[in-house]
Amino acid sequence: MIEDLHLPPLVQPYAYVAVCHQSELEKFLHLSADDYNRLRADLVDLFNLSSPVFKIKDLLKGRWYDQGNSAHVSLGGGVATDGGHGSGPG
Repeated sequence: MIEDLHLPPLVQPYAYVAVCHQSELEKFLHLSADDYNRLRADLVDLFNLSSPVFKIKDLLKGRWYDQGNSAHVSLGGGVATDGGHGSGPG
Protein backbone atom coordinates (compact mmCIF):
# COMPACT_ATOMS: atom_id res chain seq x y z
CA MET A 1 0.00 0.00 0.00
CA ILE A 2 1.12 3.52 -0.72
CA GLU A 3 0.38 4.54 2.86
CA ASP A 4 3.05 2.07 4.00
CA LEU A 5 5.70 4.08 2.14
CA HIS A 6 5.22 7.02 4.55
CA LEU A 7 5.64 9.53 1.73
CA PRO A 8 5.22 13.24 2.44
CA PRO A 9 1.62 14.36 1.78
CA LEU A 10 2.65 16.42 -1.25
CA VAL A 11 4.16 13.36 -2.94
CA GLN A 12 1.39 10.85 -2.20
CA PRO A 13 -0.86 11.92 -5.11
CA TYR A 14 2.01 11.27 -7.53
CA ALA A 15 2.39 7.76 -6.18
CA TYR A 16 -1.31 7.11 -6.64
CA VAL A 17 -1.49 8.44 -10.21
CA ALA A 18 1.56 6.37 -11.14
CA VAL A 19 -0.18 3.10 -10.26
CA CYS A 20 -3.93 3.72 -10.36
CA HIS A 21 -6.49 4.48 -13.04
CA GLN A 22 -8.28 7.82 -12.89
CA SER A 23 -11.65 6.17 -12.23
CA GLU A 24 -10.29 4.52 -9.08
CA LEU A 25 -8.87 7.79 -7.76
CA GLU A 26 -12.03 9.72 -8.57
CA LYS A 27 -14.05 7.24 -6.55
CA PHE A 28 -11.76 6.83 -3.54
CA LEU A 29 -9.72 10.05 -3.38
CA HIS A 30 -12.14 12.40 -5.18
CA LEU A 31 -9.35 13.33 -7.60
CA SER A 32 -10.74 15.02 -10.72
CA ALA A 33 -9.75 13.93 -14.22
CA ASP A 34 -8.00 17.30 -14.69
CA ASP A 35 -5.93 16.83 -11.54
CA TYR A 36 -5.13 13.24 -12.50
CA ASN A 37 -3.95 14.31 -15.97
CA ARG A 38 -1.92 17.21 -14.53
CA LEU A 39 -0.13 14.93 -12.06
CA ARG A 40 0.56 12.36 -14.79
CA ALA A 41 1.95 15.14 -17.01
CA ASP A 42 4.22 16.22 -14.13
CA LEU A 43 5.56 12.66 -13.90
CA VAL A 44 6.16 12.58 -17.66
CA ASP A 45 8.24 15.74 -17.33
CA LEU A 46 10.04 14.71 -14.15
CA PHE A 47 10.97 11.28 -15.45
CA ASN A 48 11.65 12.44 -19.00
CA LEU A 49 9.14 9.98 -20.45
CA SER A 50 8.16 10.07 -24.10
CA SER A 51 4.43 9.57 -23.47
CA PRO A 52 1.80 10.21 -20.78
CA VAL A 53 0.87 6.53 -21.16
CA PHE A 54 3.28 4.75 -18.83
CA LYS A 55 3.52 2.10 -16.14
CA ILE A 56 5.38 2.21 -12.84
CA LYS A 57 8.17 0.09 -14.39
CA ASP A 58 8.84 2.97 -16.80
CA LEU A 59 9.45 5.28 -13.85
CA LEU A 60 11.81 2.77 -12.26
CA LYS A 61 13.96 2.15 -15.36
CA GLY A 62 16.02 5.28 -14.83
CA ARG A 63 16.53 4.53 -11.15
CA TRP A 64 18.91 1.67 -11.91
CA TYR A 65 20.60 3.58 -14.72
CA ASP A 66 21.18 6.75 -12.68
CA GLN A 67 21.80 5.17 -9.28
CA GLY A 68 24.73 6.93 -7.70
CA ASN A 69 24.51 9.74 -10.23
CA SER A 70 23.88 13.29 -9.07
CA ALA A 71 21.09 13.82 -11.64
CA HIS A 72 18.07 13.81 -9.35
CA VAL A 73 14.70 15.41 -9.86
CA SER A 74 12.74 16.82 -6.96
CA LEU A 75 9.08 15.95 -6.50
CA GLY A 76 7.40 18.55 -4.28
CA GLY A 77 8.04 18.21 -0.57
CA GLY A 78 11.79 17.83 -0.99
CA VAL A 79 11.81 14.15 -1.95
CA ALA A 80 14.35 13.38 -4.67
CA THR A 81 13.93 10.69 -7.27
CA ASP A 82 15.93 9.68 -10.30
CA GLY A 83 14.91 10.50 -13.84
CA GLY A 84 14.22 7.81 -16.42
CA HIS A 85 13.13 7.08 -19.97
CA GLY A 86 10.44 4.85 -21.35
CA SER A 87 6.83 4.49 -22.20
CA GLY A 88 4.34 1.70 -22.37
CA PRO A 89 0.67 0.97 -22.20
CA GLY A 90 -1.08 2.40 -19.16
